[in-house]
Amino acid sequence: MTKLNQLPILNQNEYHYLIDTDEFKQHQNESEDSLIVYEYTSSLLDISKELILNNIPFSHHISKDVELSYLIINI
Repeated sequence: MTKLNQLPILNQNEYHYLIDTDEFKQHQNESEDSLIVYEYTSSLLDISKELILNNIPFSHHISKDVELSYLIINI
């Protein structure tokens, strides 16, 4: 398990636990420890780069209801 303090870019941005969000209903197969990062509060490109460099699995999604982009991060 990756320690969040090893990810400075992610830590400088706002993130939430997936289980605490409405999107959890759509992604119930994800781990309860998964994080979610929204484009309106964070730089998804910078966070994606950091995740790739640290070999952390994540997925990109677009909400059709509000045309909002977000990442689900499997910490």
